[in-house]
Formats: sequence, structure tokens, C-alpha cells
Amino acid sequence: MLSSRGRKPLLLLSILSFNSLTIYLYSPYHLQHQQSLTLISDEVHATQRHQFVESFAQIIDWMHALQRRFSPLKVEPCDTEIGIDQLDRTTERRDIIHLSEEDILDSKLAHSVLLKLLPTTSIPYQKHTQGAVIVGGGRYTATAIFLVLMIRKQNPKLPVEIFLPTRDDYDPYTCDVVYQYKIFSIIFSSFKDVVFLDADSIPLIDVSEMFHQKPYISTGLITWPDFWASTASHLFYDISGQNVPPVTDHASSESGQMLISKSKHARTLLLALYYNMCGPPFFYRLLSQNGPGEDDKETWVAASKALNLPYFQVRERAQVVGHSADGSFVFSGIAQHHPGPDYQLEVKNQTTYRDTKNAKVVFLHLNGAKPNPVDWLDHAKDVRLWGPRQDTIARFGYDLEGEVWNTIALIACQYNQTIKVPGRSSSLCHEMRMKWERIRGCNLYDRACQQINQIQIDQNLGKSIQIK
Repeated sequence: MLSSRGRKPLLLLSILSFNSLTIYLYSPYHLQHQQSLTLISDEVHATQRHQFVESFAQIIDWMHALQRRFSPLKVEPCDTEIGIDQLDRTTERRDIIHLSEEDILDSKLAHSVLLKLLPTTSIPYQKHTQGAVIVGGGRYTATAIFLVLMIRKQNPKLPVEIFLPTRDDYDPYTCDVVYQYKIFSIIFSSFKDVVFLDADSIPLIDVSEMFHQKPYISTGLITWPDFWASTASHLFYDISGQNVPPVTDHASSESGQMLISKSKHARTLLLALYYNMCGPPFFYRLLSQNGPGEDDKETWVAASKALNLPYFQVRERAQVVGHSADGSFVFSGIAQHHPGPDYQLEVKNQTTYRDTKNAKVVFLHLNGAKPNPVDWLDHAKDVRLWGPRQDTIARFGYDLEGEVWNTIALIACQYNQTIKVPGRSSSLCHEMRMKWERIRGCNLYDRACQQINQIQIDQNLGKSIQIK
């Protein structure tokens, strides 16, 4: 058994040192902020907060006490992934991980004990609140600024909480964020209903609308699909006391975006915390089996299933975004679709996935070319990253890539000192302007060269993310 004495203080220190920035924008060009040095917003009753912190510390103790150290998992080589469109009734679940009988019995016991110990009380939140939660920071500062600006284009009043692992990551000018600890950011956010977004996942609609529609109001948890078939090992279901579901239930998950109700899924969050605490050496491997993106992405659905709580994973197939270059496809990101129409179709006809013509895209997860000046410039080779302009307009209804370019250029020019790129900060604005001017002025895809003026940065929009 793994002793927790050496690790627990570090974990609790990382939790207790969290800072949160609650961002409220009441008009497109006015930003207010509130910095909270406590785990939960001060508006949550102090007694309730204190009781939860004590309870959470006890939960961490239990999780460490139940955490097991296993011999290295035996993983058979697997060269190919099974795409969701390759599944049929004869497809068998991947089975390339092996555990000793002793390890299986130990982990089953730990899992069952934890389920009995998890409290049934709710995680604290402010009543009747909804908002977006982001984690990031460090070199992801620019990406976080970009996401806040893109959220504001869809809903200028949606509250946004940005979590910082350490006080050093707080920048009083930009409210930047730090990448890590996704599960903690949701647990310790002040919202009842949370839309969690990776800092590079852009909402293309007002996401708060989905909180008031099925399937969210009936399940309290919505996830989106990855490109691959379910990768969970049958051993996970054995350990968690479940029957092994058909591999054709739905695709594996892509966790760049998620909607979750803390009132309905408090125990889901706490069990997902356990899966993530034990993730890299054990649960990540069990749930992904060396599959693409082996991390937290499968733990949310897994925890909900283990607790027999409702969730909905979108069946509308994830679509790639990118462009062709030198005879090959250059990946830029993943387009995800609206759960509302998909849920209505699923009620009538259950399926593993669907390809609906003109399905509405609601999120664009730019996990290929990250939407910050440095990564964007490194990926752009004097062509549009998503293909021809007319194709982008046909797909999204307007030139979304052009809007992304302009927003990233805004950040490079207005916040080049905050981005803090050694030896490059002062040149980012010029590089972005010149690159975008070349692409717009002589678009290799559109086969038209037009002389354009230098990018005009929207000064008012730039001021909207300053802290006053």
C-alpha cells in the first residue's frame, strides 16, 4: 500500500493555495473583477464553506489511505486506434492491459470502500448561479485572454472564474490563468452550473442557453465525443462493480469542454477526483489503454457510470478542422456540435454516432494550433489554417478564422509585455500584423491577391480585459 504521509501535505498545499478570479462583464467594454483568496467565493456562507473544507480534507485522507501502488501494468502493443466509424456489432472491446488477481482484488476493495465513504451532501455553490470555469496560466496566459474575449463575443454578461495554482501566476493586468487541476477548479468554483472550458476551446454560441435545455436539465452532465471508439478496459468495469457495456454505446470522450451540475453530480466530481489522483499510473491507463490523449478525459463519464448517475454524451460525430498542405492534412482543432438536437434524435433512435448534415457547431477546440500569438505564428505558413475562406464561411456562417486571427493580433499588440516571451515579446505585434496581411492579401487557397490595410486593433475591445 502506498503511504500518504509524504504526499498529502503537498496535495493539500496545492489545493489551499488556489486563487480564483471571478470576472463579470456588464457591457462589452467594461470589466470588473473580484479576487478571492479563499477556496470558495466569500458570498458562500462561511459556516458552509468551513464544513466543506473539513469534509474535503477528510475525503483526501480517505483517498490517500485507499490509494494503491501496483506493479507496472502489463500493456500489450497496439499500433492502431479504432475509429468510431469502424465499429460494428462484431467489434470487441480492446483488451491490452493485465493485472494480477491480487491487484484486482485490492483495487476492487479500495473502490467499493470509497463509494461508501463519499458523502451525499452537496459541494458548496452559490444558488442560481451559472458560469464558465477555466484553468491555465504560465505560458498559457495569452490563450486564456483569448478565450475570455471569445466568450464575451457570445455573452458579455456570463461570469467567468479563472483559477490560479499559485499567487505567482496572478497578473494584475490580465487576470491570466494556469494550466492544471481541472477537477479542483470545478469543485471549488462558486457556480451551481458549470461549463468547463480548456483555455483553447472556443464557444461559438452563448453557452448559458444549454443550461436551460435538455439534455442538461434531465442529466446535469454533458460530454462530447472524441474520434475513437471507447477505450476503457473491461478491468475498469470489474474493479468498479459494473457490467461491461458494449463498445458501441458511444465514442470515447473529448474533455476540452463539459457542462456539469454540482448539485446533481457532487459525488461524480469527488469520484472523478479519486480517478485523477490515481490517474497516470492506474486509472488513466485503465480507461485509455495507451490511447490518444491519455489523461483525465475519460474519468468524468467513468465516475458517473460507476455511481449510476445520468449523463449524456453527444453522438454527433466530432469533426476535424485544418487544411491541406503538400499532399497531407494539417490538423488544427476539433469541431463539436449542439447537444439539444442530438438529444432529440437520440431519444428517437439510439446510435453509436451520427453524421447529421449541417449540424450546428457550438465549440471549436483548437488543440492543434493553440490560439496564442507564438503557437499561431509557428503553425501559420502563409496560408489559412482552416482552409479556404469561403469554406470557413460555409461551415460556420462567417469568417471565424479571420475573427480568431484578429483577436490573437489584438493580444499580441495590446498585451505583448504580459505574454512574456523571452526575446520575442516586442516583435509579436509586428509579426502577427505582417503574417495576417500576407495571408489576407494573397490567399493561396482563394487564388486572389488583394492589397489590404494593416490590421486595425479594436482599442475598446482591448481595454475590456484590463482590470481597473
